[in-house]
Amino acid sequence: MTVAAAITVPFALLTEPLPSTLPFTPTSALIYAALLPTALGTIIRVQVITAAGSLFMNITSYMVPIWSVIFGITLMGEDLPAQLFTALALVLLGIFISQSRAILAALRR
Repeated sequence: MTVAAAITVPFALLTEPLPSTLPFTPTSALIYAALLPTALGTIIRVQVITAAGSLFMNITSYMVPIWSVIFGITLMGEDLPAQLFTALALVLLGIFISQSRAILAALRR
């Protein structure tokens, strides 16, 4: 991100001048979004990779669309087509197959 900022900021300064004032609410929201959720998410991601491995972390990426659908249904009242449930089942089946040893070992305890 530092390299991206170092490349992007000069181009931004060439096209737009620096603002004369920084309004408190948008500036504080930007700082909050940059620091707390991003930093906390990165720390959690590193901990998950350390504890469960990179394969598991990669598999959890497939859970993002599932949670998006669940939140869309519950919070936004979206209607869902039937093939979406087939896709959901396939994603969950793939996660179960790839993690079946760990799941079965945890169930045996």
